[in-house]
Formats: sequence, structure tokens, C-alpha cells
Amino acid sequence: MRRGVLKSVLATALLAMMACSSGSDAVTDPPAVTPPETGGGYEITYSPSTIRIPDAVASQALVSVDSAAHVYRFSTDVLTAANVTLQPGRILLIPGVALRRITAVNTTGGESTLTTSYVSLNQAIKDADITWDQPLRYSTAVLANARLKTGDRLLAPSMVQPNGSVEWKYTAGANEITATLSTTGSNATIRVDVLKKTGGAANARFTAQTVIGEMRSLARIDIAENRTERFDYDARGLGGTVDLDVAAAGAGFDELAFDWPEAILRFPVQVGPLPVIVALKVQLVTKLVVNGNASASARTSFSYGGDAGFRYDGMSMQTTASAGLGTPVLGASTGDAAALIGNEVDAQFGFAAPKIEVGIFGETIVPFIRPEFFVGSRLQWGPVCKSAYVKYLVQGGIDLRFFGSTIASRTDTISGPYEVRESPDDCAGSPIRDGGSDEISFDDR
Repeated sequence: MRRGVLKSVLATALLAMMACSSGSDAVTDPPAVTPPETGGGYEITYSPSTIRIPDAVASQALVSVDSAAHVYRFSTDVLTAANVTLQPGRILLIPGVALRRITAVNTTGGESTLTTSYVSLNQAIKDADITWDQPLRYSTAVLANARLKTGDRLLAPSMVQPNGSVEWKYTAGANEITATLSTTGSNATIRVDVLKKTGGAANARFTAQTVIGEMRSLARIDIAENRTERFDYDARGLGGTVDLDVAAAGAGFDELAFDWPEAILRFPVQVGPLPVIVALKVQLVTKLVVNGNASASARTSFSYGGDAGFRYDGMSMQTTASAGLGTPVLGASTGDAAALIGNEVDAQFGFAAPKIEVGIFGETIVPFIRPEFFVGSRLQWGPVCKSAYVKYLVQGGIDLRFFGSTIASRTDTISGPYEVRESPDDCAGSPIRDGGSDEISFDDR
């Protein structure tokens, strides 16, 4: 009897000691799996190690967020009252704000400061069925938050019209850039003008304008037993019109690439606790070799439309495109180049819009779905060849590391290329007749 009583006493003492040690940095046994969280477009069962802060608690307890360093400060009293315990090793989910793994908790002065590290979605979620179908409307709120970012500069509009249209004006080296954004009904018009100056005189101009209609963003994410088994994404209603125009005279040599990594437009899509951001961006790339008395000009217009997307089945990824996406309607196009004997001419202009980007909790899952448009006029000697070209294609990239996949930053041509090239018969043997590696592109941009 005494041996049995002694065993019972020791077991009770051991349990008490284990309970008292819960305040240490060691991760205690995770709780049992909680019932699924359900709502419009989602059903989620969290992993046992995930601490999902209730919405009401997060709104009262969260004191500050350092998004760059991923550091979060909470009111300790509010967390304690809500029976929320934050421990290193556990996964922190703040609805609409952050999904991170806790690396350290420092409690002082009534506040708990959390430092965190990266965690993937499938580590935080055991099982999930997540979908969204969101129209991308160019509302007043969306326009009010429009931004351009070039280099390390984040630019708010320099002018906002009463009708909600916005305008940016700035300089980049010898180039003056004007960008405008306006809406008419369900359409948005984006125009970019680049004026290149030498010695104060304008000697090259690039103009790009696109009119895009209302699109839809659709997605499905399936997770089972902490493994992402499916990810579908579609950009529906991708299409509109594009006009490109370049003219240069004695502009010298220049290669100028514009890339606004900060979106012109951002569309928030909240799916339960997951903050999804669909962003529309713009990219330009140019190339000029127009020396001395040489000149070049090129102009074209496109009309295009269709759907583009991705399919991931847990093992491999494929692109999808509707039949009409790869067959744009080409409008009136012209190109010309002139120079003294021996002077080569190369004027090329590329425009990509809208560049669609999708992220969840700040992690990019679709780096881009990007219609690309090009026009060029070129002159080469030996043999003499004057040529002009227009080109269109749709490219896409995907990065599924946030889903626990090894597929990352993969780029595929979704549709195209569609090309029209004009040159006289005496261009036979010239490398510029059929394009070549020196033609501009948006690769790695």
C-alpha cells in the first residue's frame, strides 16, 4: 500500500511541477485540435501549435507593429484577461495583420514584445478550403491610395482632380516622367509620358496608354494534413487597349527601364483571417541608339482580351489561358529609321500593364501575370537593313514557398508571342530581321 501511495504522490507532484514550468521559454504540449473556423469562402482547421488571436482581442491588445522587422507589441494585461499565452516556438496568427513563428517573448512594463521568424501557411493551417471571387473595381477608395514607387522613392500623386483622377510628375536623370490615372465607368485609363532631354532640349519621347476594364480575381487553396494539395488562380477579364508611340532624333545611347514595384492600385480581399492583396502595376523598358543626325519613330496599337491563370496540384504547375488571349487585334502601325552611312539606329519601347501581383500576409504567391507590348524601329549596316516590329505576349510567374512548395519564382509564357515584322527583301542575312537577343524584354524585372 505504501509503495502505491508513494507512486501516486510522486505522480501528483510531477504533474504539479510540469504545470508550474509553463512560464518558461520551452514550448508545452500543444492543445488538442480545435474545431474548424468557417465563414464566407473558407473553412480552416489550425495546426495545434498555432495561436489564433481572436479579432476582438487583437484590436485591444495589439499596441504596435514593426512590419519591416516583424516585431509585435501587445498589452500583457489584455492577453492575460483573454487567456492568451504567447510562447516561443508557437505560430502567431493576428487576423489580417501577420502570420509568423514566435522566436522570443520579452515582457516588461505591462507589454509583451514578440520577435518572430518566417512560417509558411501550411505549417500554421492543418486543413483548409479557401476560395475567393473578387471583382477589381476602380473605386474612389482605391484611387485615393494610388502610389508610384521608383527606386527608393514612394510618390503620392502630385495632383488630384475633382473627378478623382490622379497625376504624378517627376524626373529620373535626363528624363521627365508624367503618369496619369483616371476612370470612366468600369474602365481605368493609365498613361505614361517620358520625355528625354539632352542639353535642355527634348530629343526623344515615349508615350504609352492603356485602357483596362473591370477584372475579377479568383482563387482556390486546399490544404490537407499540413500539405498544400491545390492552388488555382485566375485573372478573369484581362484585356483592353494599348497605344505605344516613340520618336527620337539625335538622342544618343540610352537604356532606360522603369519598374514601379509599389502598386499603382491595390485591391484588398479579406478571406476570414487571411489578408489578400491584389495589386496592379506598370512597367516600362526602352532602348535608344539614335546618334548624330539619325532619327527613328514607331507607333502601334493593340486590342486584346481573355483569361489567364495557374493550376497547381500539389506536385506540378501549369498555366491556363482562354483561346482569345493569344490573338490580339493589331491597329495601325508605323516604323521608320534614318541615319548617315554607318550609323546604326535602334529605338525600342516596351510596356507591361496591368502587371497583376497577388500576396497573402505580405508574402507574394503570384509575382506577376503580365501582358507585354513592344514596338521597335531599327536600321543596321552590313548588310543594310531597315526593319520595324511589334510584339505581344502574356507571361506569368508563381512562387509557392508560402504554401510549403519548392516551386518558386517560376516564369512561363502563358500566351503568345504574337509578332509582326516588316523589312525589305535586301535584309536577308541581317540579324535584326527576325529579332534576336538584343531586343528588349521584361525578363528578370
